[in-house]
Amino acid sequence: MNKPDQYTQAGVNVPLGDLFSAYCGEINRGSYFNSQFVQIRDFSEGHFRGPRGFSFHGLPKGTIMTAGADGNGTKTIITSAAGTHFDSAADFLAMTGGDMTRYGSMGLIVINDLNVASLGKDKNGPTFNAAKKLIDGMGVSCKSENLVSFTGETAEMNVSISSEDQNSVLKYIWAAVMIGVMNPFKLIRGDKIKPGDSVILLRDVVRANGISLLRRGLRHRYGDDWYSNPSSEARAAVLEAATPSALYDKFLARMNGWTTDDFRPIVKAHGIANLSGGGITSKFGVDLLFKMGFSAKLGNLWPPPKVMKDCASDLEIADKDCYKYWGCGSGTAVIVDEEDVQLFISEAKANGIDAADAGYVCETPAGCAPSITLASGFSGNKITLDGNE
Repeated sequence: MNKPDQYTQAGVNVPLGDLFSAYCGEINRGSYFNSQFVQIRDFSEGHFRGPRGFSFHGLPKGTIMTAGADGNGTKTIITSAAGTHFDSAADFLAMTGGDMTRYGSMGLIVINDLNVASLGKDKNGPTFNAAKKLIDGMGVSCKSENLVSFTGETAEMNVSISSEDQNSVLKYIWAAVMIGVMNPFKLIRGDKIKPGDSVILLRDVVRANGISLLRRGLRHRYGDDWYSNPSSEARAAVLEAATPSALYDKFLARMNGWTTDDFRPIVKAHGIANLSGGGITSKFGVDLLFKMGFSAKLGNLWPPPKVMKDCASDLEIADKDCYKYWGCGSGTAVIVDEEDVQLFISEAKANGIDAADAGYVCETPAGCAPSITLASGFSGNKITLDGNE
């Protein structure tokens, strides 16, 4: 009988890790021609390790590099519970990409960091196959968004990676750095926003933020073992919560003229808010409108998903707080000239994105603090968000 080596006994399977790294390398190499602006120089001679580099070309004069990092947070627990590993990469791509396009930049290259408790015992096991599905999905999502998956890192972290579900087939943390480009003439700073501008909301279900609160709601309604509750209602809630973040960034970059023949914008946005990590109150209000002294009235919002409404009801979360914690059915807010609304919405539809004319920017009454007034998708009541609660 062959005795496992010391590293395997410590919980790290080096041969299986190398096999997984080689698989990831194949997916990465398959993405090298995704972007018209990226040229990869690969000196690795086909090995998953080895030197490689990249350069950018064909971009407008004055373009410079930029970068940002983000990840899936605890949504990975829900993804594992739902078994939707293939869709998981969309979450970190949406989080990193959104942080670029909201300022008018364009993402081009992704470098991911996947930390798992274990890759399993062998290449045919459920854990290894679940990990492969993560990478397969990343390859597909990168292709759809014209992103190059340049390289990455995978580590078996053993007890450092945990989960509510100790029997989860795959316990993991996934994050990424996105490298892209920006140009002074394409920046979207919010300084062009004016009263009368229209607010367009791009539809989403559950983005990778506010998930700890959502998991608390699932636990409250379906028990401590919500992740394995076999009832059809519980499974439907978990699957809805695991819905991958919608990807808008290729579309938004094109609207800003990055991929048009002459680099001219199709519709020039005055402001973009990525509604994650602070929801409508923080990202749209405090970061964008309120600093300009403006307010907004929104009367046509996308409805929150059922799992979010159930969570708010069960935990007695006030409507105002819901719009601080979550996007509540919307993933991104885009401010444009009123005359550009229909063109923007029709272009979004042509790209498979649901967009709605949600309201408008307005002057703030004298003596009042800037605010956002909206019809809540939770209670139906009219509420006001001012960033001070």
